[in-house]
Amino acid sequence: MRRGGVIIGSDNTLYGKDGWLYSIDRNELEQYSLAELANYSLTLQKAAEKIHSIGANKKVIFQYCPGPMRVYPENIPESFNQYKGENRTDGVVNYLREHLRNAYVTYALDDLRENKKKYENYYKSDTHANIMGSYIMWQAIQKICDIKQTPVEELKPKQVSVKNRRAYGNNLTAVIGEPLGRFDPIDWQFDYKSEVKVKSGENIVNYSPFSTVPEDFNKQYIHTSNATSQKSILMIGDSYLAPQNYFSAKDFSRVDMCLLNQVPNTFQTYELNVIKQKIIDADVIVIEGAHSIASRHNDIMAVCKRITEALS
Repeated sequence: MRRGGVIIGSDNTLYGKDGWLYSIDRNELEQYSLAELANYSLTLQKAAEKIHSIGANKKVIFQYCPGPMRVYPENIPESFNQYKGENRTDGVVNYLREHLRNAYVTYALDDLRENKKKYENYYKSDTHANIMGSYIMWQAIQKICDIKQTPVEELKPKQVSVKNRRAYGNNLTAVIGEPLGRFDPIDWQFDYKSEVKVKSGENIVNYSPFSTVPEDFNKQYIHTSNATSQKSILMIGDSYLAPQNYFSAKDFSRVDMCLLNQVPNTFQTYELNVIKQKIIDADVIVIEGAHSIASRHNDIMAVCKRITEALS
């Protein structure tokens, strides 16, 4: 196996230590200026204020998901030490936590680093967190929403191999031209199931907890009869958010999943009246992104501008 920091492929895939692969975005090394951070914060602030103008008790959460390089920096080759420190997302989170009002900001970096002492939180040959890492990120939302947090040990985690799964576990394998099965990423199964029900006229595709990510999850309304709470949640995000509906479907009686930026069915392209109704229907609104992909910050701001427009 090639080692020592070889970068190949158009997606700049880095061979790390101990079998880890990393996807590099050099733009994440560049911090925003104070003026850019102020504009970023103001854009989010305006959207949060508009949401609260139609529902004072609605909770607005901006979830930032750290990439594997931030959680497992010890496996980055020494010749790439510049990627071991704080990146653009860290700077954004630090600024928002100090300046953003009327909204919550989650960034589970410390929790993930603590949890990795016992469990593997990310796929070694993928850009995503596995089910374990997704649950650690989800716990921050549980806390904000006053939902009981179940310790990982009580969920009876069972380690499973996703060696031959093409998506979610091996997305960097194809980039570097390695055959499927070359790596053996780890995933988990939890004892955290929900009874899913779908209302007439609503679509749910391949919803199968703890096996694979549902297809077209942006089109789904998930209803559960044994949810922890009777509240509704609107989740706007990218592929990092998708596995979290395993837990959201357990904790909320209605889950509305929307894609942040992927075409053709993306939240940014929805009609303004559709966006407004989605906000009205939700008790909790989560906007997620920016997992070591610098462009996600622009996506988050674009979604917030669209929400502000829809509610004006």
